[in-house]
Amino acid sequence: MEQIKLHEKVEQFFDKYSDYMTFFENKSTVAKTRGVTNEDLFALGTQLEQYENFQAFSEANGGYGDLGVLPNIALDVITASTAQSPIPLIASIQPLQEQQGTIYFKNVIAETTRGGVVDNDVLVDPIHGRVKRTTNYAGEDIKGEVIGAGDDATLTFSGTVVYMPVRKREVEVYATVGGEQKKLIDDGQGNLIGVGGSGVINYESGAFSATFLVAPEAGSDVTVNYATNFEALTEIPTIRSEFDSLPIRARTYALRSDIGLFKSYSLGKRFGINVEETMAKDLTQELTTEVASNVVMEAYVNATGNIDWNKTAPAGISFTEHKLTFFDALAYAESMILNNAGRSGGASALVAGHQATAIIRTLPGFKPAGDLNAVLGTHFFGTLDGKPVLRSSVVPDQEILMISKGTSMFDTSLVYAPYLPLFVTNMTDGIDHNPLKSQKGVALQAGMLAPVPTLITKITIVTA
Repeated sequence: MEQIKLHEKVEQFFDKYSDYMTFFENKSTVAKTRGVTNEDLFALGTQLEQYENFQAFSEANGGYGDLGVLPNIALDVITASTAQSPIPLIASIQPLQEQQGTIYFKNVIAETTRGGVVDNDVLVDPIHGRVKRTTNYAGEDIKGEVIGAGDDATLTFSGTVVYMPVRKREVEVYATVGGEQKKLIDDGQGNLIGVGGSGVINYESGAFSATFLVAPEAGSDVTVNYATNFEALTEIPTIRSEFDSLPIRARTYALRSDIGLFKSYSLGKRFGINVEETMAKDLTQELTTEVASNVVMEAYVNATGNIDWNKTAPAGISFTEHKLTFFDALAYAESMILNNAGRSGGASALVAGHQATAIIRTLPGFKPAGDLNAVLGTHFFGTLDGKPVLRSSVVPDQEILMISKGTSMFDTSLVYAPYLPLFVTNMTDGIDHNPLKSQKGVALQAGMLAPVPTLITKITIVTA
């Protein structure tokens, strides 16, 4: 994007493709479920722009006429198929600029040594989630810093606290004496006072000396609690974001359709149907359906872990009551993602086989999609407590995929990377040497990858 900010690029797409962007913003599947983001709009705008680049290339190379009716309907078809596609519900969309491209993922890295973290430590990476669990890094309070060890003999403990300068009236020194905890506190003037001893602390340098009247017990730690004076620091704790990359290649998906000249003429004359346009739309719908199913398959084969839910009700419990325990299985699956991925495992969507969706459909909180007539392949089925539910023949009948997309397009379980969203072959005569037939071939190019499989898990419905 030549360093143009995402929202600025989206604004440019709105200026260029206003009707298409507005349609997606109001009528798409994501608009009806989780809400449209700038990432969604950027993905659509990029695909529209890439098609126009392809069209310009064809025109420059003398092939514009070979596109048939496609230039008149391509942007409509791309927008409609993208709006109806379930892919944005389960995957991050990162359009490619080349057929062999790169997808990006974010690392969070510490730039300060503090709270058990060393400068340049990776705190969060896209594959493993939270690598280091920070304590006392961003907050000013430091708890339980060990400054010495009791030995039944030593009375005075001296040293320098790790994170200076120190805030006044926030210092507490603890030691175990005679089975009791003794505490010294600072008085705001640099003195440590208490019934069990005394001492001093330099707020600027963090140097201290604490003397107890009775030596702390052997085997016990002498500790200090204090607060770093952030206002006096020249630099507060810092993190930075860096991006890792993975290679991805856009694969080609292609279909063709042919129709007899006489049939084409009859349909056009009787029903006013533009057969070329209908063929292009049908082919595109078929291709996008298959691609969505391939994205689901990528998730399925990479899913990590499984939770079983027994659909057989215990004796004395009705199935109506028992099936509510399905929500427990969902909660356990979310917990499994949290444990596997090291970050929040809230479900972005469920993708279920046919029999599994039959059970989901009867659960309280399920709202079916508006129109499921003649819907084939992987498709939006409805919502369960506001979360999208997809029905897919790719997933076995009794299984459900729980997919968490992460927090952004750079922290996600699945990536769908379209390169060329739609292109068409020539309209040709003479198929199989038959001059009375014509054909249209439609194709698209896209890659898909599951870089963070720990954000995907399975729920299997079993019978005792």
